Amino acid sequence: MYNVKLVGLDAGAYEKISDWVKEALNVPCNIIQGDDQRNIQIDIIVAQINSFFDWVIINRLRKKHLQSKLIVMMDEAYLKTAPIAVNFNAHALLLTPIRKNAFVNAVKTSVEDLADLPIVREMFLRRLLYGEIKTNEELEQYKSFAKMDELPNIVCLVQGTSEGTDFIENEEGRRVLRSHVRSVIKNHLSHWVKDVYYVSFRRYLAVLFHIPYVYKSIREWDQIRYYLLKLIDEVQKEYGITLHVGVGSVYNDPLNLYQPYREARKALGQSLSEGSLLNFYEELTKDQNLQKCIEFISNYYHEDLSIKKVANKVHLSHTYFSRLFKKELGVSFVEYVTNIRIKRAKWLLANTNDTIESIAAQVGFNTPNYFSSIFKKHVGQSPSEYREEHIITVNE
Repeated sequence: MYNVKLVGLDAGAYEKISDWVKEALNVPCNIIQGDDQRNIQIDIIVAQINSFFDWVIINRLRKKHLQSKLIVMMDEAYLKTAPIAVNFNAHALLLTPIRKNAFVNAVKTSVEDLADLPIVREMFLRRLLYGEIKTNEELEQYKSFAKMDELPNIVCLVQGTSEGTDFIENEEGRRVLRSHVRSVIKNHLSHWVKDVYYVSFRRYLAVLFHIPYVYKSIREWDQIRYYLLKLIDEVQKEYGITLHVGVGSVYNDPLNLYQPYREARKALGQSLSEGSLLNFYEELTKDQNLQKCIEFISNYYHEDLSIKKVANKVHLSHTYFSRLFKKELGVSFVEYVTNIRIKRAKWLLANTNDTIESIAAQVGFNTPNYFSSIFKKHVGQSPSEYREEHIITVNE
């Protein structure tokens, strides 16, 4: 079943275009209205350009649904914006009034492109990650169509820090990352891992593979931790990009692959917030009090935070809370808060022209000198040196 999103159509055109889409596909399809916000994978986007702002909407959709095919319809008055359609890699550009034969042909040829095996596999896996495939019968149909003998049971999410965002979002960066992953697995893990699959998202890249059933927990497989860290180190040395990785648990039922995806997102989120390079969901704290404290720290790291103040939020003594924090998270309370502050400071240095004094105050340091001292201790550079090397944009 194909998911087709219609954008910018009035009621009359919506009904007509819906009928043409169904006729062109000649298989069951799901027609989605432009204001439908459900989190499902879109295969074909049919967009009517009625204003320049419509390109902004299409841009957002393209970033969210990277493998979708785009069919653009516009009046001749907007023809001067046609180069944007080329930049968005539109499959077809049709001028109104739309001829039925031309539209039907555009939809049919877009489906032929979707039949490309790597795209089919990515669509299939994306639907598994979203939990859209519900039955074993549907699973087997997709599996056969995608020519996949063995389905993944592990999900890893890889994302760059602020200076590496463009690296992950850019197709060339994702190609480089896929190449490094393949190299590591081929050279070191091929005895256990036969196939690796990738699903691209706007902010991160999902890496999926199958580990042997003998491992009930990803933590039992020592090699994966070592070589994921090796991958991170290689990219850092070669491209100067810091990657963070979140890994979900082992789920051997493919219909439940959405679970390790959700877990990997949580693990990645914590990796980014605390500044660690690699986090396994199984190693995250399940203690509800600590989860509340972590959320509180994330929201108020810029304030004068003391361990006593945070412990009081969950009605624990600060001595017990200190021991629990170190035991569960592997770092002290002060180290954890400092990591979050430094991470935010790095983003502000690279993306704004705020003064170092202002940034120090924004991330919770009392004086610029103390901030500079702590920053250099953690990063190996002064704030000024870091800014000079990593500046991305400065607002004049």
